[in-house]
Amino acid sequence: MARSPRLSAFAMHSLFRETAEDSPVEKSESESEGSDDSHAENTAGRKRKISIEEEEPIFNVKQKKRKIKRKSSASTDFQNESNVNIGFSPASSSSPKFNTSHSGNEAADEAFRWLMNPTNSHKFFNQRFEKYPLHVKRNSNYYKGLFSTQAFDKIMRENDLSYDIQIDVLQYVDGTRRPVKDDVKVTPAFVWKKYNEGNSVRMRNPQVYHKQLRHLCSLLQEYFSSDVGANMYLTPAGTQGFPPHYDDIDAFVLQIEGKKLWKIYRPRNENEVLSRISSGDLTEDEIGEPCMEVELNAGDLLYFPRGFIHQAKAAPDVYSLHLTISTNHLNTYGDLIQAGLQNALEQAMQNDVEFRHSVPKEYLNLVGATYADNNCQAREVFENKVTKLATKVLSYFSVDFAADMLAVEFLHASLPPIFSKKEKACSSHGNGARFENGRAVVTAKFTLQTKIRFIRKRSFR
Repeated sequence: MARSPRLSAFAMHSLFRETAEDSPVEKSESESEGSDDSHAENTAGRKRKISIEEEEPIFNVKQKKRKIKRKSSASTDFQNESNVNIGFSPASSSSPKFNTSHSGNEAADEAFRWLMNPTNSHKFFNQRFEKYPLHVKRNSNYYKGLFSTQAFDKIMRENDLSYDIQIDVLQYVDGTRRPVKDDVKVTPAFVWKKYNEGNSVRMRNPQVYHKQLRHLCSLLQEYFSSDVGANMYLTPAGTQGFPPHYDDIDAFVLQIEGKKLWKIYRPRNENEVLSRISSGDLTEDEIGEPCMEVELNAGDLLYFPRGFIHQAKAAPDVYSLHLTISTNHLNTYGDLIQAGLQNALEQAMQNDVEFRHSVPKEYLNLVGATYADNNCQAREVFENKVTKLATKVLSYFSVDFAADMLAVEFLHASLPPIFSKKEKACSSHGNGARFENGRAVVTAKFTLQTKIRFIRKRSFR
């Protein structure tokens, strides 16, 4: 996953001031934003057809206002969260916006509810997360305003992109991945020419160039306490861009346009369950039978955990554009413990003289791969000594230190936050400080009653 600039990119924007008397007067939503937000509010409650599918469909619901009609008793498996005030309005004709009155954890929770709607978040984590794929069916306009093929074309034309860094052009034919590229720099003419010849286009980290997508990723990273990235995949009708493989991230696939046919396969063995590394290209003979086959239409969501093998092909009659939102890359208990063990060992060596004694001069004649079958008493004594010290290291292990080390890595990789209007008004971006008529004018005043908080809870350690 791509790394953002170091801590300063996030933390320098993290403080803001809020006082009743000093904060600038905020305009109403309709005054400051035009009709976009009011249009979103008016359309968010419109009737839409939504259902959730797994191996077999669990239930279908018709959502109108806050009432739900269930077609089967199995619907209780995933309760509808109908009271979700989301800014990404399915019927909005403008760029999507999250509720600007919310910020911090509240906005992050809202973003995840929007992503999973109508799936109940608690039941998702209890029943599906890291366990089994989930398919959520929604209306075709659900992601309208989030991203589009037109947005991708604009990014290509307005930015200096490179092959193998931001853009990959390739196809999967006869069991082989076939990448193509033209020099180093990306040109729309070459990309669209190859697309017309049946090649797929992958863009890595489109959120860097697209505000709405960056906003979503920045909120989801707060929700997961983990890096959140995105990839875009554009596939011509009837073609496949990538061979079967599994990834080292939890994937949320958002079908933006068109239609794609997915096959999902269980991990082949225990070592591939929740894998920390991605696989290479796999063959059909290596992956067995799928545990889920699903057709993703515009507006649908597909989740699958790390280690689940997958492949996808655009429908015969229409192209496919989807986004993969990824999270939980190297964000495991093992990574947490690994982050704290080095410090624990350093503390042990500093505070316990036993760790500072030299190893026996003859130890290379006792241990190592060459002597693994040596069962002499001297080897046993040495092994017992090392095992005792290794166990003793755990007494110096600090879960707080380990969490802080993992958190610092998270902060280094984090996207800067997107401010709500209130946050911007109270931050250095909106406090009225300016240079005017030959002098610096600073309107912000700090008193003992001034409240200070970080814009995001996880922007410091």
